Amino acid sequence: MTSMLPTSAGQYHWVAELAPIRYAKSLSYIAGTYCRNIQCEYGLTRTGMITGFARLSIAASAAYVAATEIQGLLTFNIESYVSHNWHGTLIYWAILLVAALVNILGIRFFPHIETLAFVHHVCFFFVFLVPLVYLSPQSTASFVFANFENAGGWESNGISWGIGLLASAWAFVGIDGTSHMSEEVRNSENVVPQSMVIAFFISGAMAFGASVAILFSVGDLKTILSTSTNYPIIQIFYTATQSKAATTVIISGLMLTSVFSTFGLLASASRLTWALARDNTFPLARYFAHVGITSAYGWSALTM
Repeated sequence: MTSMLPTSAGQYHWVAELAPIRYAKSLSYIAGTYCRNIQCEYGLTRTGMITGFARLSIAASAAYVAATEIQGLLTFNIESYVSHNWHGTLIYWAILLVAALVNILGIRFFPHIETLAFVHHVCFFFVFLVPLVYLSPQSTASFVFANFENAGGWESNGISWGIGLLASAWAFVGIDGTSHMSEEVRNSENVVPQSMVIAFFISGAMAFGASVAILFSVGDLKTILSTSTNYPIIQIFYTATQSKAATTVIISGLMLTSVFSTFGLLASASRLTWALARDNTFPLARYFAHVGITSAYGWSALTM
């Protein structure tokens, strides 16, 4: 789809263009908002921006994870520190502010920042993996592949299993974000789909490897689930390394990955928001669709 119709609008535009006219309105509403022949109708359908809200939520989730990981490290290293929810909220907003500044003031360097993020992502995978494989107490294969644990308090094992999949699925949520950058990429009909496929296989392989390694290295479930940091992964690495310094370095690298993700996710979310505004799908659309003379993107959409 990205190869056929490269556009910042993404899913809702594709549905509106390709769905049968009879069902285009309802189907494109589900995808994002109603659009026909590129010009969107402004009306009740403007509330159907599911795609836009989903993209914004994904960007927010990465910043939230990074913020709470910082809180977890503070709890882990400072015994006198008392964690409060508003601490995490302030750290969360600080990360979003940094991401917004990078997207606005550092846009010329953004490709280099994303390249650095990719290098960090791949290299840190091995930094993450080696302590788990060589230092952690290893569980049996039957525990990893045959045992089922429902420690979340859910009455249904099926629901527990489905919710457990979200952590693995999170590795793939940013892949389609590349499509929303299509209008800023040369030869986008080839480059963008190739980037999405490559990212799918790299992220998929790394997520699977990390998941299996964590399951083999999880140790005693009661111990890691009762950790005061609220992040079992911190306890897992501390059990493996027996060093607060080493654990802090590794989790800091994991946190930095989430921060880098926030940069890219915010960029793609802003382009989708800009496309929705360009198609006149919500109030003040003209303001959020505005693109400055000296910039190739809408900073007003990004701040939204």
